[in-house]
Amino acid sequence: MKIAILLDGDFTRRLLVRRIGHIPSVLEIETFCLSILQQDEKLSATYFYDSPPFDEKRPLPISQKEIDFKQTRVYVRSSLFQQEMKENKFFHAHRIV
Repeated sequence: MKIAILLDGDFTRRLLVRRIGHIPSVLEIETFCLSILQQDEKLSATYFYDSPPFDEKRPLPISQKEIDFKQTRVYVRSSLFQQEMKENKFFHAHRIV
């Protein structure tokens, strides 16, 4: 039986953090996708949705000090992750949304 997998990026990362104890790599997400297949199932498509990281400048609520979110670790990590996801042959072959 052919199946497709649709992954919400944030939900998938949170689920795997609880299971493996750290932020998952693209390879660990690929391994997760393959691990949920049953014997009679063949993967026909994998769809991974993730919002782009927030990249604007905004003032902090109390101090009003402006923060450039593009310079934060979260932004950098998210950008690198999404780039790696786009370059990964497993997800490329199965499509990324």
